Amino acid sequence: MTVTHIPTWRESAMTEPQLRVRLRSLPALHNAMEYRGFTSGYALAKAAGLTPGVVNHLVHGHRKTCSGKTARAIAEALQMPQDTLFVAELFTVRADRVRKTAA
Repeated sequence: MTVTHIPTWRESAMTEPQLRVRLRSLPALHNAMEYRGFTSGYALAKAAGLTPGVVNHLVHGHRKTCSGKTARAIAEALQMPQDTLFVAELFTVRADRVRKTAA
């Protein structure tokens, strides 16, 4: 069996740094929703002008990250500063996977 190094992206083995936003605390999100009268992730998503998928995953704890745009819209719908609920994380993805091929 031979081992071939094949980058998963086009030219580069590194992608540009990307910004993701992580939810600081699920109970804090639930408290903010309750305070503002939101009873579901669906209602929060509609108030924020978002589709319910990611918002529901955040609300139910199945997901901890989202885009900056999503975090900003949620914070605006809850009428609170974005950094109260979310923290920004900068990361770079490496494409140094090793793909094994049969000889």
